Amino acid sequence: MTWRTGEETATDVGRLCAVSRRLHEVLGISSLVARGPALVVALDELSLQHAWHAELLFEQLPLRAGYDREAAVQLGGVASPLDLLASLGAAGDDVGLLAGYARVILPRVTLSLEVVSQSTTEVAERSLRRATRLICSDLAAAEPLVEQLAEGMIAASGAAEHAVFVVGDLEGVLGARTGVLGD
Repeated sequence: MTWRTGEETATDVGRLCAVSRRLHEVLGISSLVARGPALVVALDELSLQHAWHAELLFEQLPLRAGYDREAAVQLGGVASPLDLLASLGAAGDDVGLLAGYARVILPRVTLSLEVVSQSTTEVAERSLRRATRLICSDLAAAEPLVEQLAEGMIAASGAAEHAVFVVGDLEGVLGARTGVLGD
C-alpha cells in the first residue's frame, strides 16, 4: 500500500463523489428516454444508487475550517467520458449507453473505489474504508444485471459492432488511466 496524504485522498474522494453525482444525472435522464420497462427500471435504480453513493462519499470529505467540501467535488479529466455517456443516453442509444456503462465506466469506478479503500488506514479512515467497501459491494451486485441487459440488447438488435465502437471510444477518451481517477 502506498501512503497518501489527506489532501490526495480528499481529492480522489471528491472526484468519486462528482462521478457518482454525474452518473446519477446521466442514468436518470437516460431512464426517461429508454425503451423497454426492464431497462427503464434498471436505469432508474442505478441512478438512485449513484445519488446515494455520492452522498456517502461527500460525507467522507474533510470537515474542517477553511476546507470547502463542495469545491472538492470536481470531475476534472473524467468529464469527457461521462459527457459521451450522457449524449448516448439522451439520444436514446440504449445499446451504446449500456455497453459504455457496463464495460467501461462501471468497472473503472469500482477499481478507483478499491484503490482509495486500499490506501486508507483502518485507524484514521475507518469510515471512508467502510463507505468505499459498501459502494463497491453495491456496484458488484449491479454489474451482472447491467451486463445481462447489455448482452440482451446487443443480441436482440444485432448491434455488437456499435457496442464495440462505443466501448472503444470511451476507452480512447479515458486513455491509459487504470480507473476513472488518475493515470
